[in-house]
Amino acid sequence: MSDRAALADFFQTYFAQPDNHSHAEGFERSAQLRATLARIEQQLQDARAYGDSATERELLLHLGTIHNQLGDGRRAITLLERALLLMRETNDRQGECYALYSLGRAHNQLGDARGALQCYAQSLAILRESSHQRGEAYVLTSLGDVYVALADTHRAWECYTQSRELFRSLGDLYAEANVCWSMGEMLAGQREYARAAELMQLLVELEQTSSHINAQHHANVLAQVRARMQSSEA
Repeated sequence: MSDRAALADFFQTYFAQPDNHSHAEGFERSAQLRATLARIEQQLQDARAYGDSATERELLLHLGTIHNQLGDGRRAITLLERALLLMRETNDRQGECYALYSLGRAHNQLGDARGALQCYAQSLAILRESSHQRGEAYVLTSLGDVYVALADTHRAWECYTQSRELFRSLGDLYAEANVCWSMGEMLAGQREYARAAELMQLLVELEQTSSHINAQHHANVLAQVRARMQSSEA
């Protein structure tokens, strides 16, 4: 697989996960991740025993990513910082990009928005070096989310707008609509309900057309935004 394809797969791993799981689905996914964790931990021990540093850094990255998905941000950071160090020692820019993005996710999970911001910004710089537009768009979306958490709505809007334009140029309507949803949520928080509803409608229409698992949930949220808009106009 080419570096560009691998980068695309990596970022889509995070963003393709359903937002809403049933309790049973969530439990099954957690069990699968923990089984994978145990297998990779054994592989890591073997790699270290044989002095295979290339495999070690890849496995550390995988372990950190899984701990992120399991909600263990602190353990993820420990593993990912080690992976990042090894990636930099070997000038593995693709691996460095992976590690930085995953570290950003872990910091964000722990409520460390500024730590997340620093990691995402470094990951974005590497993606721009390689002109990887899809990865750039995903990271810009994450940056926008962090800026919202920091109450910097101007920079959040800039990041979301750049991300939306990139996804549109790539012809990825669903990813673009998800960015529009984030923009709408931010506007709704500022009580700009009409603009928010217009942007959020894009995702609802796509999901309803494809019978997406989140279609009803997002339709309900949109209805609440429209109700607030009507109330504010009364």
